[in-house]
Amino acid sequence: MKPRVLIVDDSQYTVDMLRDILDDEFEIVGETGNGDDAVDLYEELDPDLVVMDLVISGTNGVQATARIKQGDPDAKVLILTSVDNRAKRRQAADAGADDYMKKPFDPEDLVEALHAIEEL
Repeated sequence: MKPRVLIVDDSQYTVDMLRDILDDEFEIVGETGNGDDAVDLYEELDPDLVVMDLVISGTNGVQATARIKQGDPDAKVLILTSVDNRAKRRQAADAGADDYMKKPFDPEDLVEALHAIEEL
């Protein structure tokens, strides 16, 4: 059975690209560009993994990650964002993110990172 993934990104281009990259090895169970919806969808869909952007509408990616982890400490979240600085990495880690990857990214690196997180 393929690991189930929730994609949280407000760029439809990125969502479409992620669907193409992940389609062979993962099942995309939901997508949203809103942090509040991400928390609700996580609770509703119970995905194995979340790919979360930091800059999204509603609750930002750090806050959404923290809320997801608060509700399910075993949730597995990879932050995928164009924002790459030490402060944001620390905020993501403090929120409970399992990994942090900068856009643009290598598709193989993303798939490898998701499989590594899945096995944590």
